Amino acid sequence: GGFVGLLVLSERGVELLQISGHMSVEEKEEVQPLFPADKALTEVKNKFEQLLSCPPTTVERGDLVYVPEIIDRNAGRYRLVPAWCFSIRQQLTDITGSVMEQESVVLIHAFTGDEII
Repeated sequence: GGFVGLLVLSERGVELLQISGHMSVEEKEEVQPLFPADKALTEVKNKFEQLLSCPPTTVERGDLVYVPEIIDRNAGRYRLVPAWCFSIRQQLTDITGSVMEQESVVLIHAFTGDEII
């Protein structure tokens, strides 16, 4: 089985946490400082600037989310890790000159600053 969760954060902290389905908390990690959002955004910008033929790119929004990291797929064990989630929009032009938009997401680990692939 799986689970569905909703987490609402504000500057006051956790406002709402709802989880449906089966999930148990086995351990908690100690509180760590977050990698700053502005530095995470700089990492995202650098990633796209390094691409030689990068089309026009816009960062639409950035949110702090939790993403599952597999611990043991067979046992259904995961760890939820915080990540800065940036929504990216790119304008692509095909060989006929038609322009289309592509949307993607870049996740930056909120503790380490590394991209989550």
